[in-house]
Amino acid sequence: MSAVTAADVAVWQDATSERFASIRCVPVSDDFHGVLDTRLFGGGVSVTSVRSSGLTISRSETLLRSAPSDEILLALQVASTGRLRQNDSVAHVETGGGVLFDAGRPYDIDNTAPGQRQLVLRLSRRAIPAASSDIAQACARPLAAGESTLRVLSTMSQTVFDEATELNWESRESLGEALLVTVGALIRATGGQPSRTAQQLREMRRFIEAHLNSDDLGVPQIAAALFVSARTVHEAFAAAGDSPAAYVRRRRTAKAKSLLIDGASVQEAAALSGFKDSSTFIRAFTKEHTQTPAAWRRQQSSGIRSIDSNGADYEAASRSRTA
Repeated sequence: MSAVTAADVAVWQDATSERFASIRCVPVSDDFHGVLDTRLFGGGVSVTSVRSSGLTISRSETLLRSAPSDEILLALQVASTGRLRQNDSVAHVETGGGVLFDAGRPYDIDNTAPGQRQLVLRLSRRAIPAASSDIAQACARPLAAGESTLRVLSTMSQTVFDEATELNWESRESLGEALLVTVGALIRATGGQPSRTAQQLREMRRFIEAHLNSDDLGVPQIAAALFVSARTVHEAFAAAGDSPAAYVRRRRTAKAKSLLIDGASVQEAAALSGFKDSSTFIRAFTKEHTQTPAAWRRQQSSGIRSIDSNGADYEAASRSRTA
C-alpha cells in the first residue's frame, strides 16, 4: 500500500478510513497536513506510520453500522499527546505511551495537540493470543510509557516498519506472528482483577445509565444509591481521568445523538436524553462536537456512503491477502 501525503482533510479521512476503520476527521485549522505509510505483515497485521497536524477523529454508531469491523487497533504515541474515549472510559496518552481500542465499537480521539506522530497496529481480534475478556478489559486504558512490554513492542514495531521493504514475505509472516504474540503479552500484563475503585466506577456508571432521564441526577444521588461518600464518587471518576458531570453529559449527548440519527427533533432528543431544555442540550453538544446538533446530523447523513465504500474496499483486500 503506497504512502499518502495529504493537505486536504477529506483526502486524509478517506486514507485513514481505508487503513483502519471508517471515521470522520475534523482538523484544528485549515492548514492541515498529514502523511500515512503502511507496512503489511503476516497474520493480518499492519503497521502504519501516522504523522499529522492537530485534529479530532470520531467513529460514530452510524459509521459503525455502515462499516462494521472486528479488529483491534493499537496506537503507539511516538510524539505529542492524545486522548481516546471509548466504552465510557477516557485514556490520556503521553509520548512513549499507547492505547488499545476496539474498531468494532464507537470511539472519539482528541489529537488536537500539534506535531502528532503515531505507529498504529491493526490486528485481527481472533489472531491475538489473549482471551476476549482480557482484550475487552485492556481497551481504552492508557498504557504507560515506562511499561516494559510496551517498550519492547514499540521498539519492535518501529524496527519492522523501517526494515519491511527489505524483507521477503516469509520474513514478514514471521514478524507479524511475533507482533501478535507481543501484543498478547501486553494485554495479559494489563489484565488482572479490577480494583475496588474500578468496581465502584462500573456500579456508578450502571446507575447513571439507568437514570439518565432523571432531572436531579448528580453526585449526591449517585453516592446515596451506592452507599458511598461524594468524595468516593469524585475519586472513582478521577482515577479514570474523568469527572461525574462530564461523564453524565457525554452519556446524555451520546443518547441524544442516537435519537437524532433515528429522526428525533432537537427538542425531542434533548427531553428524552435527560437535558433540562433544548438550549442546555445545544450548548453541551456544541461544546463537545464544535457544531450544533442539527449541523452534526446533516454532516453524519452526507458523508457515510463515500467513507463506507473505502472501508469496504479495504476489508475485501484484507480478506484476499489473508486467504
